[in-house]
Amino acid sequence: QSLTSAGLQALGRTHQPADVEPAVLAARSVGLDVSIDLIFGWPGQTVEAWREDLERAIGLSVDHISCYPLELVLEPEESGANWPGGGFEVVRRWREGAAAGQPGDDQVARMYRSAERSLTAAGFRHYEIANWARPGRECRHNLVYWENGEWLGAGAGAHSHLGGRRSRRPASLVAYLGAIDGGAPRIDDPDADEAVDAALVGLRLDRGLDLADYERRYGSVPAARVRAALAHPALAALVRVDGSSARLTPRGRLLASEVFVRLLPDDDGGSRGREDRLAVAVT
Repeated sequence: QSLTSAGLQALGRTHQPADVEPAVLAARSVGLDVSIDLIFGWPGQTVEAWREDLERAIGLSVDHISCYPLELVLEPEESGANWPGGGFEVVRRWREGAAAGQPGDDQVARMYRSAERSLTAAGFRHYEIANWARPGRECRHNLVYWENGEWLGAGAGAHSHLGGRRSRRPASLVAYLGAIDGGAPRIDDPDADEAVDAALVGLRLDRGLDLADYERRYGSVPAARVRAALAHPALAALVRVDGSSARLTPRGRLLASEVFVRLLPDDDGGSRGREDRLAVAVT
């Protein structure tokens, strides 16, 4: 998640930068493709430090790089019941302190732009908002999510998408074991909307959302609502609609949540433009 000692320390990681290259080489030695994740926007990070991380990652000659901005959630999490020591309260205090030291939005935006330039120049394709790959090395696992396919998640807190139904298991280990022992069914997601979800994840990809295919899959009413939402004047610089294809612009990738939030339906079936739905859109 960082290739510098300062970054790993800021992120609370226990490994060292020197541990990374041997791990990459070990995977290579048995014929595996290699992907690494990088996190930017950690406390005290500068644009120059982020560029150093990118240069080192590129120098490892990996096949795939994911770059995620650091998001510090301050609300209690169900999985907090699994954590040792002081539990979530200790984590919350750490996160509050870390958040106070994070770079501002403008600097994080410059880091994202820097990743786009550096990775593109190194031969990576920016095929998804937060993901870059060598030609033909896109992550097939994650493409299942972004193409709104089906998957079965196993384990505490695991989410599944099967037969148009989104569900999960309890994240608390004790609750999870109790549910398994008692034969309890998976927990349905009452807020899931198959058509909305497909539009959100489809726009994350560089090829965008195929509106004709979308209408075939989900019907004319959802398709018309999506077209109307994307045609809103506020999104003119963020989305390009060309015939049956809708794609985020470079600025749209940077401000994708401004697009996603308008695709969420109101209770009457229209498009919601409220910022208080942003968290749902991003999730």
